[in-house]
Amino acid sequence: MDIARKKQTLILLGGILIALLFYPVVTYCLFYYRQSTLTTRSLHYTIIVLEVICLCFYSVKVEDQSFLMWAEKQYQPLFYVLAVLALLALQLPGNFLSRIPKLMGWREWWDKPWSMHYLRYLYSWYQLNLAILIACTVAWSVSVELIFRGYLLPRLAIFFKNNIAAIIVSSLLFTLFPFFGFSYKWLIIDFFSGLFFSIVYLKYRNIKVLIIARVLLDLGTLYALKSTAMWVLGLSKH
Repeated sequence: MDIARKKQTLILLGGILIALLFYPVVTYCLFYYRQSTLTTRSLHYTIIVLEVICLCFYSVKVEDQSFLMWAEKQYQPLFYVLAVLALLALQLPGNFLSRIPKLMGWREWWDKPWSMHYLRYLYSWYQLNLAILIACTVAWSVSVELIFRGYLLPRLAIFFKNNIAAIIVSSLLFTLFPFFGFSYKWLIIDFFSGLFFSIVYLKYRNIKVLIIARVLLDLGTLYALKSTAMWVLGLSKH
């Protein structure tokens, strides 16, 4: 009995490690020291999709269960509209709290080498065709929700045997995935975003509403990040 339990724990940990390490390790090894091109930028988003495919395979072949451990509940169309609006509104507390460190005199990390590297890379994204940029953003949004809420959250709940611990840990991991180190403001925003999304998934067991809300949030974030990158890199006219 103990051997079987240990085997299941190892299998569970294996899936969690794949979910957390696949994308950052592969992208770092392949692209960190390469010149950013249309091909390399697009491949970043191909890799996150490949991670989802890898986790699907691992779930079925190794874990012997569905990728989504929690059965998907179905709701009326009005639920999706109200739930998406609620998730968007729930981003406000994170945005408010993200301003507190600045009020306390903390400085952002704009001048750090890794921050500048990421911001230059980020700004290069906006030179892409708009359709490609939107497609890549949607691919990222769908993939991270499937990974962190659909895959990781139920398995962390099993691992910790505690839903609250699973929500907190999954939100922290979401915040740091992948963390480029350029802003504590985005760390705070991402943590509370992951927290609220996890709570909603735990209560309503519907991944589709999370994906819709995440896509809308990330598309809206594109403009904010562009403005930030232009300002820090000295490209803004203001």
